[in-house]
Formats: sequence, C-alpha cells, structure tokens
Amino acid sequence: MSGLTHEMRFHLKDLEEDILKCSRCGFCRASCPVFEVKLNESWNARGRILLIRNLMEEKIGISEEFINRIYSCTLCKACEVTCPTGVKTEDILLRTRKLMAKENLLPEQFREMTKVIMETGNIYGKRMGLPEQLKFKNKEDRGNLVFIGCVAAYGYPEHAENFLQILKRVKYKFYTLEEERCCGGIMKSIGLEEEFSRWVKRNLGRIETCKPKKIISICPMCSHTLKEYVNKATYPFEVVHEVEVLRDLIESKKIKLKKKLDLKVSYFDPCHLGRYLQVFETPRRILSLIPGIEVIELGRNKQFSRCCGGPIRSIFPEIRDKLSDSIFQDAEEKGVDLLVTSCPTCYHNLYASSVSFDLEVIDLAELVAMSMGIKEKT
Repeated sequence: MSGLTHEMRFHLKDLEEDILKCSRCGFCRASCPVFEVKLNESWNARGRILLIRNLMEEKIGISEEFINRIYSCTLCKACEVTCPTGVKTEDILLRTRKLMAKENLLPEQFREMTKVIMETGNIYGKRMGLPEQLKFKNKEDRGNLVFIGCVAAYGYPEHAENFLQILKRVKYKFYTLEEERCCGGIMKSIGLEEEFSRWVKRNLGRIETCKPKKIISICPMCSHTLKEYVNKATYPFEVVHEVEVLRDLIESKKIKLKKKLDLKVSYFDPCHLGRYLQVFETPRRILSLIPGIEVIELGRNKQFSRCCGGPIRSIFPEIRDKLSDSIFQDAEEKGVDLLVTSCPTCYHNLYASSVSFDLEVIDLAELVAMSMGIKEKT
C-alpha cells in the first residue's frame, strides 16, 4: 500500500464538495452493473466514493484493490439516473483517475492500449488507414464526413459498409478519411486528460482541413467525444450519430423501406448514445418504420438500460461476460428473434455472449439495409 504524494493530496481536496453530496442512501446499488455482478459494497458508486473520501482523508492508501475498484467502473452513468442528490459519479471517477494517471497508477492493460493507439492511430494496432471498402471520396461536396471509428473500421467493417451503402443508394453526398485516427475517448476515460486533449485537438485540426459541415459518427463514444470537444473549441461543424441521419432519411422518404422482415426484436441502448447523448427514441422510431418489425422492450431500457461492460472488457473480462449474459437472458425471456444495437462496441460485447444463447445480435443499420433490399435477410 502506498501513501499520497503532496500533489495528489492537494488535488483530492478539490473533490471534497462533490464527494460530500453522496448521502450514502444506496439507490445506486440497484442500478450499478458491476455491483450486480460482484454484490460487494466497494464495487458500486457509493462504495467507490467512500473509498476516495477515505483516501482524501488519508485513512487508507493506494493499493491494488483500490486501483481495481476505481477502474472497474464502466462510467455508464446508470447510478446518476437513480441518485436523489445528483452526485456526478462519472466526473468524480474521471478526476480521480486523472490524479492516478499522473502518479503512473494506470492498470497495465490501459497503458498498453494507449501505447497502441499512439503508435498506430487505432485500438486494434492496425496499419494506418481505413480498409479499402470504407474509403469514399467526394470532390464535389465535402459537407458530410462519415467518421467510422476503430471498432467499426477494424473489428466489424461490414457494419460500416452497410451504412455507407445505404447512403450511396439514396445519393447522400459524403466522404470518409483515408487516414482516420481514434477519437481518443478511451484516453480520457482512463484519466489521461492531457494526452487526450493533445490527441483530439490534432485530430480535429486534421478534420478541419477537409472543411466538413457535419461529422456523422458510427460509434456513440466517438460521437460523444467529438461533440463534447467541438462544442468546447467552437469548431464550425456539427456532430451527429448515424441513427439520426438514418431517421431523417427515412422520414423524408429518401430511404424506402419496402421489404417486410417479420421479426420480433429488442433494442439495447448503448450508454454513450443513451445516457450520454440522450438519444433514446430515434433508434426506436427507425425500428417502428421497418415493415414487419415488432419492438419488445427489455426489462431495463432507455435511461435504465444495463451496461454491456465494454469499457472494462480488457481488464475485467469476467465482469463484462456476466453483464452481456444478463442482457441476453433478459432478451431471451422476452421471446424475441433478435437483439438490436447501434454501437460497434456493444455489438462486440454482446456478440461474444450470443454463442451461449439461441438468439442473435444485429446492428440497426443492417436491418435498414435488409428492408431496403441492399442486404439479404440472414
């Protein structure tokens, strides 16, 4: 167990006012996904805040157990929805992680992940540059830039390709970057605030040279990361998620949904699209307009949706697996044919669980492509 440096002791005091807002009521126990797995007080929002308070008061030091508790939080914000006193747990955890990162107390997995991003530009460590099927140039109109994101580009390029083919079919003018780089959101989430700021500033600087009017992101974390920084730095472009573009194209009749799919589906709300960006109804609106689709809500949905465990999958895979399994169990009990999501990272985590259940997970854009006749129903 290690003690606090003078600098960390000094900056922890900045958290005191926010920490003392926690009344220890325990409402967060009912919504914290990690607590649902661990069933131990130190693995939920209330417990983590109490640990940080004890550290601030120097009643405890920094141990491996302390680091695990701080970095096991998925930052899903579910606790903030149910907190009666409005404690901003995500902000408290982020600021604590920032102090820990400065003291070189990052878990090794996150340190390695950051190194890979810095060296290659993406979390997969692939060579720089998008896969060829995702490269689209438009010399006539540079207005709409589609930002693919690491997971869609290198993990599930077929998802990105479905969305791009939909845009092509309706003659929506857009382009992609040949050398797209990670949005950097993971750096901020683990506490590397300074590295994140430098990274995203350079990233947006490169994007600005293309003079886009709108950035359309396939990944909700990319959407939130870029949108938050664009607003702070007053860049002259708008940031939206792909579901917002799909909805507009469907409602304006540019996308024609002709093929009846006859499927019962449940929609899974990604944390960054839902609780962070407050986009809950848009994907449901899209599903309601696809002929033959019946939407059956999960037991926990919208602002109360579970987290799939994506942000902690590399460091706590056993927790991630149980979180994703619980979502599938919920969907299976509803008797649906498909579990639908609109986040590549959520898809990745849920797909890993799907092999244990008689149920598939699918990307929302793929369902749209099926109804348009672009892609065959599988």
